[in-house]
Amino acid sequence: MAEPIVTAAIPVRNGEAYLAEAIESVLAQTRPCDQVIVVDNGSSDRSAEIARGFGPPVEVVSEPRAGIGFARNAAVGAARGDYISFLDADDLWARAKTELQLTAFAARPELSLVFGQVQQFAGEELGAAERAAIRLPAEPQPGAHVGAMLARREAIEAVGPWPEDVALSDGLTFLLGARELGLEQAMLPEVVMLRRVHGANNSIRNRAARIEFARLLKGSLDRRRGAAQ
Repeated sequence: MAEPIVTAAIPVRNGEAYLAEAIESVLAQTRPCDQVIVVDNGSSDRSAEIARGFGPPVEVVSEPRAGIGFARNAAVGAARGDYISFLDADDLWARAKTELQLTAFAARPELSLVFGQVQQFAGEELGAAERAAIRLPAEPQPGAHVGAMLARREAIEAVGPWPEDVALSDGLTFLLGARELGLEQAMLPEVVMLRRVHGANNSIRNRAARIEFARLLKGSLDRRRGAAQ
C-alpha cells in the first residue's frame, strides 16, 4: 500500500513576524509533509520572500485577492495531498502532529477528520498586564480548530470551497459544514498545535466577529432543521 501524500498549507497576509517559525514547525514534523504550500494572500511585507527562502518542499502560491477564503481555496487548488492540513502563519504545530493523525486514520479508516489538543501561549510582544488580562488556560484544550486538523482531501471537497465573503469565521464555516454532512471525526488526547495569542488575533472580542459567528451558527441550525423535516 502506497504511503499517503500529505499537504500542509499556510495562508499568510503580512505575517513576516511569525511565518518562519510556522514553516519551521511544519518542516520539523516527525512524519514529514510531502508538500508545504505557503499562500501569499496579497502581502505587502516580506512574507513571500521569507517563504521562498526555505526552498523545497516549500512552495509559494500567490493569491492577490485579500481574504482567508480566497487563500484557503488557492491552497486546496494547488494541493497534491491525499490529506490536507492548514496552519495559520502565527501558530505552530507540535512535532508529532502529522504522525499521530495519520496513525489515527490508519486505525479507523472511516474517519474523515482528525483533531487534537491545542496549547495556547502568549506572544512575546505582549506586556505583563496584557498577559494577565488574557488569562490563558494552563492546560491543553480540545482543538476544534482548522489548524489542529488533518483532513482527507475528499472531506474538504465534500464540504466545498470556503466562502469568500467570510472574513473571521472561516474555520467555523468548515466545521459546521462537516457536521451537517455527518463526517466522522476523532479528537486525539495529544497536543498537536500551539496557538499564539497576541494583540492582532483576539477576534472573538471583535464585534464583527461575534455577529459573523452568530449568523453562521443560525444558518447551520436552520439547514439542519430543514433537513430533519
